[in-house]
Amino acid sequence: MAVETESLLLDAAQVAALLTVSRSHLFTMMQNGEFPIEKLRLGGSVRYRRTDVDRWVLAGCPAAARWAATNRGK
Repeated sequence: MAVETESLLLDAAQVAALLTVSRSHLFTMMQNGEFPIEKLRLGGSVRYRRTDVDRWVLAGCPAAARWAATNRGK
């Protein structure tokens, strides 16, 4: 599956592809607090802001507590 580079909102499969991990590994990361990006609910769908994912990766993929401290007030 190709990830659209211009998408503003990504579903879990697109985020996993972007991070080069499996979808199930992404969900494990979410459960363990290793992927702290806030999800958006749009009707019955869940999406993630591409800009948030990009910022998290550029910050070195910090765990939830460190990410929250880094982004306080944003």
